[in-house]
Amino acid sequence: MLKKRMVLLLVAAALLALGLSRGEDQAVWQKGSMICLECIGLG
Repeated sequence: MLKKRMVLLLVAAALLALGLSRGEDQAVWQKGSMICLECIGLG
């Protein structure tokens, strides 16, 4: 069970690093802020 958790943690960290290296965090941040602005009626 511990081995599965460690493998899953390593895969998650690798995918997170891949997304950050490709600049995808900016796209997620932009989409998230637009959704929030639309919800409160400013967008």
